[in-house]
Amino acid sequence: MGTKLIRHALLAAGLACAASGAFAGGMASPSMLANTCAGCHGSTGNSNGPATPGIAGLSKGYFIAALLSYKYGDDEAAIEKVVAANPSVLDADVFEVLPRGKGTIMSRIAKGFEDAEIIAMADVFANERFVRHAQTTKSSLADKGAKLHEKHCEKCHEDGGRTSIDDVGILAGQWMPYLNNSLADYKDGTRKMVKKMTGKMKKLNAADLEALVQYYGSQKM
Repeated sequence: MGTKLIRHALLAAGLACAASGAFAGGMASPSMLANTCAGCHGSTGNSNGPATPGIAGLSKGYFIAALLSYKYGDDEAAIEKVVAANPSVLDADVFEVLPRGKGTIMSRIAKGFEDAEIIAMADVFANERFVRHAQTTKSSLADKGAKLHEKHCEKCHEDGGRTSIDDVGILAGQWMPYLNNSLADYKDGTRKMVKKMTGKMKKLNAADLEALVQYYGSQKM
């Protein structure tokens, strides 16, 4: 087993142990639960690793849906049950644009949490401020990306992709390697897309997607 795989396996095991230990005797506080995410996503949800997304400032609904997607994968019945029990914070449509947890580190970690614990953590990160890291970008590509965003993405990803309103992910200032990986997953079908997003993606080629990533990465404020 390679060094990287060993490191990932130990991380997953450590987080799972931390989670199970914290829950003994009753559910831990939301902040304690959220601390189990700090190793990868930072203590406030602002990660320092370019392949790991920042999760600070995500809407409660988006955060919960993301974790449940990793936890339950393609078990639609389990997801529908949680949505039905929590209509005030969950919208079934959000699950259509999230990756399902098959054999990923996140799927193993998410399985260590009860649904109520995931819901409790969501409030913690929703109240944190998303920090946009300085990244090296090409202004010509970023300018092209700004136009593409306005034409194809702004309707759902408002304010240039800066907010998580309507339960969408934060794009502006997100780590560029993570955005590149996510867009590649959408293109190859690893991540599902709602119908309107599928139509938009079909109109964008590889150069367009790179320009969008450069635009989002260029935003510092």
